[in-house]
Amino acid sequence: MKKSSSNFNKLFATTAIATAALVVPMDAFAAEVSSVKILGNNIVGAVLTADTLLIPESEILSYQWFHDEGLDGNDVPKHIPIPTNATAKNYTIDSGDVGKALIVKVTMNDGITVHTSEKIVVDKTIKIINKETGNEPKLDDTFVNSTIYADIKNLGETFKSYQWYYLENDKKTPIAGATKYELIIPVEAAGKDLIVEVKTESGQTYTSAPTKVEVLKLMMTDKPIVTGFSLDEIEISSNMFALPGDKLTVTNPVVKDDVRELKANQIAYSYQWMYEVDGSYSYIEGATAATYTIPKDAIDKEMKNIVVRVTAKVGTAKPISGHSLNVTVADTPADSLDKAIETELLKKDANGAVIYKALDFGKFEGLIIKWNSHYAGLTAAA
Repeated sequence: MKKSSSNFNKLFATTAIATAALVVPMDAFAAEVSSVKILGNNIVGAVLTADTLLIPESEILSYQWFHDEGLDGNDVPKHIPIPTNATAKNYTIDSGDVGKALIVKVTMNDGITVHTSEKIVVDKTIKIINKETGNEPKLDDTFVNSTIYADIKNLGETFKSYQWYYLENDKKTPIAGATKYELIIPVEAAGKDLIVEVKTESGQTYTSAPTKVEVLKLMMTDKPIVTGFSLDEIEISSNMFALPGDKLTVTNPVVKDDVRELKANQIAYSYQWMYEVDGSYSYIEGATAATYTIPKDAIDKEMKNIVVRVTAKVGTAKPISGHSLNVTVADTPADSLDKAIETELLKKDANGAVIYKALDFGKFEGLIIKWNSHYAGLTAAA
């Protein structure tokens, strides 16, 4: 028993010594945790913000911004307080910060707990130039499809890479494929801020100030035009005539950004065919293509006046056209000609009475020639 007790005492002593070696006084560690983020662009003149959303505002005692100079000879972080205008939640980057790393420390009311941000490095500044004007972009000359570029002239560096970004709410999002010196502004950039980041062979990074792109001002210049009738198109002032079985096709309206042209691949069209009932319109189920074949039983279903409406998606904008001219469904080719003549010659007066329209001789002669042509076509077909 004595031998066993002796062995136990030795084991206990060894364990106690090992445990003691692992116990480190709490004050040997700084009471720092990383619960603060820095928001903002990392160039001269930009305003940085200490994001303290994870910390109750009422518990914050103070802010201090620092230059982070890495570790000293004893491997202790070397944080040098910025001497002026650096004790608030926001800090404006100064020219003396270029090339340096910045951090912010937020001290809590207990005077002990300190929340320290990750560092950001202040880049050198590069200008963005509008290729059309040769100057820095302004809102009134920077549009979708404008060309802008990073002004690398006279910087005495060899540049190896470029990346363009959207800057929204102080967050950078890379623009897919935008890795060249120049950028043709995509439709997705409308109304947003853009920046460019350029890296050199020597390891330097240059970042631009934000450039604002004008919002899209989309305009549809025409109503949708419908074609594809079995009879030659008889276009009247507000009606066209077709037969059951005719395949109608809509021609896309022209869409512009104000007066500026858009590229075809920047516009995605969608369609909705409808029929009109006493001034109201009802969707035709499933009729969402650029073509629509009038069903054989259209008249039985009261689908006598057909229209189409076109939506053009450009970026996030979706302008919608007006309705096309009515396409009136006739029973037979002869009926369609009948309706055309009636529509062209007759109208209702203020009292609802049917009267003849006043036509000049030249227009009337043109109508007669056209109707004769249509009648000859119907007679030949018969």
